[in-house]
Amino acid sequence: MEELARKIIALSISANKITARVFANAIREYNRRPATLKHGEQTLEELYRSGATLQSIEITAKNIGTFTPVANKYGVDFALKKDITNERYLVFFKAKDINVINQAFSEYAAITAGMEHAEPQQQRVSIYEKIRHYKEQIQKAIEEQRKKQEQKHEKSKEQKETEKPFDPKEMARELSGRDEPEHSF
Repeated sequence: MEELARKIIALSISANKITARVFANAIREYNRRPATLKHGEQTLEELYRSGATLQSIEITAKNIGTFTPVANKYGVDFALKKDITNERYLVFFKAKDINVINQAFSEYAAITAGMEHAEPQQQRVSIYEKIRHYKEQIQKAIEEQRKKQEQKHEKSKEQKETEKPFDPKEMARELSGRDEPEHSF
């Protein structure tokens, strides 16, 4: 019986060692796998690492904010690099994405053309100014409510002053329609 128990213990120990080895190998393999590729806007280095041939387009600095969402919408992998000599950006993208970038660029061109012909938009109001404006509106509403309450209170005060004090006998006479006082026996 003791020998059987020793064999069972030895078997469980060797099974644990095998499990630990398999687990360690799985972690090693997981760490060895290549990192997943990023999509959308990336650094130029990340785009080079993808191994694809790159092409570029020039875009003005004032319109770069319009291009980025359009390129992301079309799923284009691109990198932006600012040209120091003039106010322009170079947009690098994978050559295999040329058809997609053409579509994205035509949408971008339509948007920027619409922006140039449109009237200048009003300047955006900051959130702090909006909050201040609403706070003032609320304060005005509260003040108006307070004035109404005061007016109501003054009217009720005036009415109370003009009214005569409550007399139950007089009220009974008014209700009965008689002018003479009632006699109690």
